[in-house]
Amino acid sequence: MLFSRFVAECFEPGVLPTLKFATRDLFASLAQYLIPRFGGHRLCDISRVEVQQYLLEKLRQGFAWETTNHLRHLLSKVMGKAVNWDYVPNNPVRRVKMPERTLKRPHRFLTADEVRRLVAAQPSFLRKSFLSDLG
Repeated sequence: MLFSRFVAECFEPGVLPTLKFATRDLFASLAQYLIPRFGGHRLCDISRVEVQQYLLEKLRQGFAWETTNHLRHLLSKVMGKAVNWDYVPNNPVRRVKMPERTLKRPHRFLTADEVRRLVAAQPSFLRKSFLSDLG
């Protein structure tokens, strides 16, 4: 069975209605990103190597690490259901690892002067609590 057909005929009607509304929005990525790449593939022909290449390609295209990881998770959910429903013997996404996450910008810490100004900007009744939260 083709990936696109499985999504349209099995996954969307069988899984999407059971999800929270906010989670369903994430599954809109299926049509935008996963169907164009994997839609014409038979479920049994989607390989771990192809999935890994796809994710690396998305990162090279400038996709955020989080977005790419969401795509990996979504594809894994679809393929996991295909396994549960006996369309394929295993989930090729299951052992696909994301590359190490790199920070776009280094962490920045407040200077002593910035902390003083931040504390001074708090209403007087909150200052003590605010300072105790800072440690």
